[in-house]
Amino acid sequence: MSRSTIGLVSTVGAAASAAAALPASAISDRVGRRLVMAGGAGLATAALILLDVTASVPAIFVAAAAYSAGWSALNVAQGPFLTEHSKPEHRSELFALQFAIGTGTNIGAAVIGGVVAGAVADAIGLDPDGIGPYRVILLLMTASLVGGLLILLRITRDRPPSAGPDVDGRRPRTAGGRGRAAASGSRSMTARGSRASCSRASSSRSVPDRCCRS
Repeated sequence: MSRSTIGLVSTVGAAASAAAALPASAISDRVGRRLVMAGGAGLATAALILLDVTASVPAIFVAAAAYSAGWSALNVAQGPFLTEHSKPEHRSELFALQFAIGTGTNIGAAVIGGVVAGAVADAIGLDPDGIGPYRVILLLMTASLVGGLLILLRITRDRPPSAGPDVDGRRPRTAGGRGRAAASGSRSMTARGSRASCSRASSSRSVPDRCCRS
């Protein structure tokens, strides 16, 4: 491909990543973070497989957009998922550990992409200066994503934020909950007022005692 085509593929991927971020966030609020992360990983995996088996320029554009959108969905849901499944006092260490693992993984991936992929391509008879190492890298990326997807599918404790406690451990107050609370408070005040009125009436003997008892 020409340099301009390669740049256009990258631009399409970046645009797809940005376009997928807000919808992925909204969907994760409804169906849960795990499903969005698993869906993003599955979409990115399918895109890598397509990239590895095709040389069609339109298919490459589609695969680049799908990979970026899936990766965006995966990353968008990660932060809320970790926040909702951790205690406030542990979150600084949790996110620091996540950052450290991500940085270490990037370093390892750079070594694998630059050294191991070339060695593997040379060992199986592919031109180390051609597209062979890139295909090896795509296969390694696919295997990594499949492993991550299997882990995500084993996570069972997940729920949208509205279904459980908020980040401080308290259940969110919905409009319906406030309405029910207000109605309950109104009934309670009415009952107290009725008992007080009944007590005054009873003390003056203006109504039978059985009315107050009822």
